[in-house]
Amino acid sequence: MKKSFLLSFLLVGTIVLNAQDYKSEFSSAKKAFIAFQLDMIGNKAKLTDAVNAISKAVTFQEATLTPEAFLKSGEIMAELANQIVTTKQLGVGSLDDLPKVDNPELIAFDHFMKAMEMAVKPADKKKTLKLIGALQNSLSNIGVYNYDEQKYEMAFKDFSTVIVIHDMLKKAGEVSTLDIEADYLNQVYISGLAAFNGGFDADAEKYFTMLADKQYDKPAIYESLYNLKAKKTSPEEAYPILENARKQFPDDLS
Repeated sequence: MKKSFLLSFLLVGTIVLNAQDYKSEFSSAKKAFIAFQLDMIGNKAKLTDAVNAISKAVTFQEATLTPEAFLKSGEIMAELANQIVTTKQLGVGSLDDLPKVDNPELIAFDHFMKAMEMAVKPADKKKTLKLIGALQNSLSNIGVYNYDEQKYEMAFKDFSTVIVIHDMLKKAGEVSTLDIEADYLNQVYISGLAAFNGGFDADAEKYFTMLADKQYDKPAIYESLYNLKAKKTSPEEAYPILENARKQFPDDLS
């Protein structure tokens, strides 16, 4: 009886300590992020503090009870992704001054999605969806960086996530960066290229088939479809793809 009581007491104590630790890390993340937003140059180190604190906060069980921690994590990681893009594009500052986090743009998307799933009020879901929509530019730009560095798997995840977000936004009647058809088709194209180079054959075939059905004006998609089909079956069975493409692009396909 005494052992059972002691175990219960210890368990309650652990739960209380975990709750306190969660609140402390979450509060630290919020304060550091606010300080960074107030002075993004003078308080740049505060972004690292915010990233470190929120990364700890989301590991606690308490983070799964309300959307607040994952929502704040999404905001912080989205800002880190934006800082990476700004630093690369403008050449101002150094990436060494930013927190060392792999794929913050994808973490932001994942955590925003978790926050939206936990949100109860429609207004909160709508707010989170807008934050997700704002990720499209960072995802697209970082995807290009990854592709140029031949990190095709990560490039594919970045590019294809832009399309996933577009579909979410359209379903909700919101504006997307891919609303112009030419922009949407280009995003499908670069997603297909990244998938093909990354060895994601099924995804590459899906995206390139979508473009072929629209007679998209890029010879590379037909060559890729031929190679994918030949790999799955045989060059003989795949040959009609190449033959039809040669009619469409007589000067580009030999």
